[in-house]
Amino acid sequence: MKCTNLTSVIIPDSVENIDSRAFGACGITSITIPAGVNRISNRAFLKCSKLTEIAVSPDNQTYTSEDGVLYNKEKTKLCICPDGKRGSFDHSGRRGIYSGGRLWRM
Repeated sequence: MKCTNLTSVIIPDSVENIDSRAFGACGITSITIPAGVNRISNRAFLKCSKLTEIAVSPDNQTYTSEDGVLYNKEKTKLCICPDGKRGSFDHSGRRGIYSGGRLWRM
């Protein structure tokens, strides 16, 4: 689905899964993952070039976020870096740069 005019979304607490391309190529800039979500496809936000932040409810048992980047709850796996994210990162002692949804190691 290509919804470039879609800029914000409220995901209900009843949602458990966010499938591949659920928000593909839309214009959202940030999104909050509610407590009930326990599976997110790594392609859920494919080509969302304006997405800079993924926030997660503190009550979510599967995911967390830091600096707008989605991790598993234990922060041992980086799940999704938003396409619009820019800057540097330090995850588990690895340093790098966010650029266009990609992580470049330094």
